[in-house]
Amino acid sequence: MDELLAIISNTSRRSDAIELLFPRLPTPLPVAKVLRILGSTSGMERYGLIRLFAQHLRTEISVDQLLALINNTSRRNNAIELLSKRPHTPLSVDEMLRLLGSTSGMARYGLIRVLATRAPKDLSHKDLSTLVQGSSRPEDAARLLKGK
Repeated sequence: MDELLAIISNTSRRSDAIELLFPRLPTPLPVAKVLRILGSTSGMERYGLIRLFAQHLRTEISVDQLLALINNTSRRNNAIELLSKRPHTPLSVDEMLRLLGSTSGMARYGLIRVLATRAPKDLSHKDLSTLVQGSSRPEDAARLLKGK
């Protein structure tokens, strides 16, 4: 691990170096180590690396860890979908809201579709309204979250 970090810290082709050395990394990888490897990557580069590491992460990660992994990625919803089975089930309303972030319209509806099976059971009307607020299809989103 330290070898990889030393090599990638001084290269302009960070992703290429990571992909080349990836098979030498232990499995499963703790999130803290993946975050160190990702470093300050962003945009599509970070998303590509998240895709690379997704199957090698520990089985369960926290919502905080998931959000740290996807920070500054350009395909946020896709990255959440890729990692959506990793956090515990069910997610709390607060965790759902943190994952939904500032999404709106079809992006919010799409993310609700991804997260619906992980939603808490017996959502209150207020919580349901808060979760679907800004969705392009609030009624459909609410049905998904209710499990119907």
